[in-house]
Amino acid sequence: MTRREFTKLASSAAIAAGASLPACGPTSTVLRPDTLLDHPLDGAPLRDALLAHAALAPSSHNTQPWRVHVESPTRWIVGPDPLRQLTAVDPEARELVLSVGAFLESLVTAANALGIATDVEVVGTARTGSGMVAVNLTPSRPGNSADLERIRTRRTIRDGLRPDPIRSADVAALLATSGVHSVFFPSGSREARWLVDSELAAFTQQTWRDDAQKELSRWFRFSEADVEKHRDGLTLASMQVGGLAGWFAAHFMDAGSVMGKSFREKGIASASRQVASCGGWLVVTAPDESVPALLDAGRRFARVAIGLRERKLAAPPMSQTMEEEPWKRQLVKELGLPGIPTFVLRVGYVDDYPDPVSPRRALPSFVT
Repeated sequence: MTRREFTKLASSAAIAAGASLPACGPTSTVLRPDTLLDHPLDGAPLRDALLAHAALAPSSHNTQPWRVHVESPTRWIVGPDPLRQLTAVDPEARELVLSVGAFLESLVTAANALGIATDVEVVGTARTGSGMVAVNLTPSRPGNSADLERIRTRRTIRDGLRPDPIRSADVAALLATSGVHSVFFPSGSREARWLVDSELAAFTQQTWRDDAQKELSRWFRFSEADVEKHRDGLTLASMQVGGLAGWFAAHFMDAGSVMGKSFREKGIASASRQVASCGGWLVVTAPDESVPALLDAGRRFARVAIGLRERKLAAPPMSQTMEEEPWKRQLVKELGLPGIPTFVLRVGYVDDYPDPVSPRRALPSFVT
């Protein structure tokens, strides 16, 4: 297919993209794809729509650690941004690669919905290397347009998970989506009890580790001005801090507050409540820790994440057991896992599914 032919197809498919995106205009949020399109690159609406949807993928601390180099309209190179690596809690860049995998899955899913087939090829095996994956795009029949809405409405919910048992049909769906290298442990099982105790212990240890807490402080966005400036990180809304507490934090707290004793103690108390309330735990594993295996695990996690809302399920990741010793050495043995753990997800039903609120960076900040 020639470049002119692809451009012609892209122009027609852009109509579908525009129909599925909210109209551009003034907005108080920096989340939705339309706000990413407030800063277009060079007049390629379909490409920008694909990238805007891909950028809604989940990532650790909402660091959005991906970069895209558009070699041509039909070939893109995707890789991590090492400057956004969480070196204190992720020194081996494992979570960095997982986040790139989630980005890839959102990109592939959005492309399929808009009638673009994608061929994903791992071309670099260095975890912090910029040229990690080549994505080749060709025209195809449009897939499920509902997937675009699933990507746009995905949200990480941390509080309010009910302790109800997870229905067998939902467990089966989670396992089918997350792949054969996944295991579900219902609340009350020996493995679930071990995870409850271990997650809280690992969270507590990490909270009192100054280098980890300082790193967390760099990604907290307390004020609206900080949210607008950075368009990434953890906001009060995404952490479900509202009301008087949210108002106080937005006006009187900053990065230095994260290092304080009171902030740490409240974080531990919140984690204690969270781990005690869920219907079970989903552990996503990989056969090894190679870049291709980690990318695949990140993609499988992203598939799980975009399917949660329709089942009224939340599955927030809790990574501390994979980041802190001795728990990261004990996980496989204690849980009898079939592979290397990549995600530990606390799963539970929620009564209300709020709209997404996490900010996203403009396209020119990660696309060249």
